[in-house]
This record gives sequence, C-alpha cells and structure tokens, in this order.
Amino acid sequence: MRARLRDALLGLEPAAAALLGTSVARVLARAWRRRGCVVLCYHAVREPGPYDDPSVVVPPGRFADQVRFLVERCEVVGLDRVLEPDSRRPRVAITFDDGYRDLLDHALPVLARHGAPSAVFCVSDVVEGRRALWTDALAAAIDRAPAGAYELPGLGPVEVGDAPSRVAAFQRARAVCGAAEEPVAASEGVLSSLPAAAPPADLYLHSDDLPEAEALGAEIGSHARTHARLSALDRDALAGELRHSHDVLGRSGRAVRAVAYPYGDAGSVTTAVVDAAREVGYQLGFTGRAGLASPAADPLAVPRVAIRCRDGSRAFRGKAAGAQPAVYARAARAVAS
Repeated sequence: MRARLRDALLGLEPAAAALLGTSVARVLARAWRRRGCVVLCYHAVREPGPYDDPSVVVPPGRFADQVRFLVERCEVVGLDRVLEPDSRRPRVAITFDDGYRDLLDHALPVLARHGAPSAVFCVSDVVEGRRALWTDALAAAIDRAPAGAYELPGLGPVEVGDAPSRVAAFQRARAVCGAAEEPVAASEGVLSSLPAAAPPADLYLHSDDLPEAEALGAEIGSHARTHARLSALDRDALAGELRHSHDVLGRSGRAVRAVAYPYGDAGSVTTAVVDAAREVGYQLGFTGRAGLASPAADPLAVPRVAIRCRDGSRAFRGKAAGAQPAVYARAARAVAS
C-alpha cells in the first residue's frame, strides 16, 4: 500500500511542475529559492532516437531555450557555489551525467556563449574506451543481431526481426537489467547471449576530449568506473569503483572533486556509499533525489532535479523554481519509511 501511495505521489510530478511553472508561482517561490540552489541533472542533449530513454535525452533546440530562460531569470553557478548561503538571485547549477560526446556539439557551446559554467560526470572505463554504458551496449547488440529467437537470461525467449520488435526487445532488456541488484552485471549476462556489437566509437567523451569540454566551461567529475549500482558492491569493489574514476580522470593534474552517484536513488546511494566517496577524497557528491541544495546539506549527498525529454516549457520552469521536486520527493520518502 505504501509503495502504491509513494508511486502515486511521484506520479503527480508532471502536473506539479506545470503548476509551479506559472508566473504567479515563480514569484511566490523566489524568496524561498534564495535559500538554496537548484542543481539540474541532464544526460544526453541530442535528437532522441528509437533506443533512447526519453527520461535522459533532451533535444538541442529545447536545451537552448532552457538555457536562455535560466540565464535571464537565475544566476547559473559552478559547483563551488552550490552550497553557498542565501544569495540575491535564485541560483541554478547545470550538470550532465554519463559523458556523451554530443555535449561538445549541442550543449557546452550554448552554455559557453552565455558564460554559464557546468559540470560533466564521466564513467572512467568509458572515457578510456574500455567499455560502453550498459544501456548503449544492449541497444547496439539487439539492433544488429540477426533476425531470430534468442534465449536471454532474465528475459526468456525474445524475438527480434523488424525495427519495432528490436526496440521492444531492448526496452524489455533495459527494464529487467535496470531493476536488477546490479545492472551492469545483469546486462553482461544478457550480452553474453547475443552476437557481439559495439556502439559508435564517437558516442562518448574520451580522454582527449576532456580539455575541450573544460575550455567550454565544464568541470569534469566522476560517475564511477563502470556505472555500477554502488550500493550492491562489497566494500573493496565500492572503493575501487570510486577511486579508479577519481584517479583516471585526474591523471592530467585535473582536480576531480565531485562525484555523481550512478542511478542516484535512495537505494543506490546509501550511507556506506557516501562514506566511501568521502574516504576517497571527493568534496561533493550528487544524488538523484529531488530537492533544493542548501548549505545545511551533507556536501557528499546533494540533491538534484532531473530534466527529461517530456518536460515542456512550463514544466521546466516549475523544476527550475525548485519547490515541486522537494515537496513531492519528501512526501514519497515519508510514506515509504
């Protein structure tokens, strides 16, 4: 019952975002907003493709409109100012998870033209070219598999043939692996039953691309080593995920002070995970829990607000106002406890 109530509360998010995006609501929220900072979480900025999760892709034109709104109405700040005390203007920080290379084409140049800083959180094995993100690996394997039936671990028999059947098979695989205790390990089991295929080589930022991203105003942060669910790992593996990413991304003398925990939900970001990040030496840690970042927050457990493909202009303004995510996420956590 509590789980259903929690889901119902979170399901109100789109309506609440739209309501709080009205001009009256923004005026009422302004004074409250000065007490903290809204940290926006993006992923890919490109035109969505058939295998893209609409929750993590924003079209370039919409992103440009969102940035214009932010620079006109807010102060866009870097990570060093996320936890500052009250400010005269509402503050917003812009972050990107996963390190897709399209940021160099569609997102970071837009921010640079406005003089707006950002942060890009990269998976160190991906930056080094050792692996693809598991969702992209699944999409490539299913898209290129010869037509026929496959027996896939956790999914059973799966038919792939025309384009819709392949997209449906990928969506099933993504859902099953994403719900697993450790999605990377689950996806590797599925991939072992499919012919090998790799995503495009230019899908991600690689080591040589990071200086260009920094020149466009992006701070480089960690998104762990493999994008594993950190809470599912034992102590040594957890420390290894966080330390490897910290050290690899910092090899050129770069100060890697921040980590964005993969998945970011309460089940994935436990006290043990936060403590491990602190022990490695991270100064800031970002979750996926919705809310306003305030000076009173643990700097290793800072909330963020996810921006999704389906967010229209009013919904985006509601999220930028900062009130809606905190209210509904807090209510959902209360009924789940």
